[in-house]
Amino acid sequence: MKTIWKLAINDFVAATASMAFSVYTIWYLGAVLHDQKMVAVFGSLSIINILLTPLGGRFADKVAKITIIKYASMLRCLLFALFFISYYVTHQLVLLLIALNLLLSILGSFYGPAIESIAPDYATDESELIHNNSLISIATQVATIAGAALGGVLIMLFDVVDAYAVVLGLLIGSALLVLFIKKPVEAATAPVVGTSKRSLWKDLKITLQIPIIKRILPYAAIVNLSFWLYWYLMPLYLSQQLPQYPIAYSVQDLIIGVSALLGGLYLSKHANKLMKMAKNYPKFLLLQALGLGLLPVSFQLMSNQTMRFGFLIIAWLGYGIFSFFANMIFVTAIQQQVPGKMLGLVMGIVFAIFGSLAPIASVISGFFARPSNGLILLIALPMIIIPIIMNFDHRIGKSLVAK
Repeated sequence: MKTIWKLAINDFVAATASMAFSVYTIWYLGAVLHDQKMVAVFGSLSIINILLTPLGGRFADKVAKITIIKYASMLRCLLFALFFISYYVTHQLVLLLIALNLLLSILGSFYGPAIESIAPDYATDESELIHNNSLISIATQVATIAGAALGGVLIMLFDVVDAYAVVLGLLIGSALLVLFIKKPVEAATAPVVGTSKRSLWKDLKITLQIPIIKRILPYAAIVNLSFWLYWYLMPLYLSQQLPQYPIAYSVQDLIIGVSALLGGLYLSKHANKLMKMAKNYPKFLLLQALGLGLLPVSFQLMSNQTMRFGFLIIAWLGYGIFSFFANMIFVTAIQQQVPGKMLGLVMGIVFAIFGSLAPIASVISGFFARPSNGLILLIALPMIIIPIIMNFDHRIGKSLVAK
């Protein structure tokens, strides 16, 4: 089996297990223990991952990325094993779950930048780089769905100890996949000159001066904030608009995963075409948002629940496909233009910035008790207007092309 396939399968299995762990734990704390405060504490620990990701990216530039992935995979298993031992000794389940999630968040801040920036280490040309990125991206997207589904199965069939034992089993399997992968010949194992003496603040300023990031990040940040606010309002909004389809919100995750799979299948045969389409990056952003913008309009015009549900599927299918291509262009362009010994740092900072937008949007969403069609359309407008503006900014297309 090729190395990149082992890495993608490892990431898929580990991400599925992590998602299932989160789904089951949130259900257990809320539905079984009725402790909403602990649910909030458990969920808020993800901010640790966001804050430490730039540090993890910096570390990924000093140590071979495959080494980080190996140790992170093994440490995840060790943490769960220690969790079981501690539980049988102390029986303090809630505190141990909070502690485990905290340590997993810290570990994830090192694993994330490594897996996101490892594709170039096992690529010999642009086509292979795109193929590698596509595999890892698909693994992550599909794991979101598989993890949510697995979490549901664990809730229905397993008690708390057995559920976490299943998660541990998956993590052990994922770790075994990467345990014997060798470092690539040109893997970066030394820091960029002067990196260890710079502060993270200086690293942030250097990253933000990279042309592709300097020109695209401000636009992308607005689009992402708009999207996350839209996303967080969907459960309440869809429960009002589609009462006959309680599965509507779950279908969104499924559709996005299926869309990523379709996009990945296309790139597996036409990888050489991706960066030729880089100049159309703003158009992909626009196309991904059109369906989301038209969704509240269609709900306003349609009263038939089945037709509404059908349009929901079409809207998220369009979003998933074009979002996949846009993300692939952006990530591949960064990997082509940033020196390998800085790639982990840069990817860590970029993903930390984007990751911080989700909790901000979550807080803002709390101010809207009853989202209307008009409000959802208003929130979607930045996702449509910004790509139109980007389309007239000729620096965008130039910054995406490797020189």
